[in-house]
Amino acid sequence: MANLLQNFEQAVGEFEVALDELQQASQNTAQISQGVTQAEAQWRFTRAGLKLTSDSRYVPTIISTTTETLLWQMNELTSQYEGVMHAEN
Repeated sequence: MANLLQNFEQAVGEFEVALDELQQASQNTAQISQGVTQAEAQWRFTRAGLKLTSDSRYVPTIISTTTETLLWQMNELTSQYEGVMHAEN
């Protein structure tokens, strides 16, 4: 269980570093910046739900919903970054 928690915390940390990099990316258009801001807000909400699990108030529905929304947001951002990269070439 300790190894699982360590891996989870590592993944959370890596996601937060990547999100910070996206917020500062020079390729950001106004639309991408707005999307990154929305993803960051969703991530804060998700983190709040994850903290509830450590307090023994397990809320799987909230975590499932927020992470699913975050996944869709990140997929959309990926498509937008891909469009920027194609436009630059």
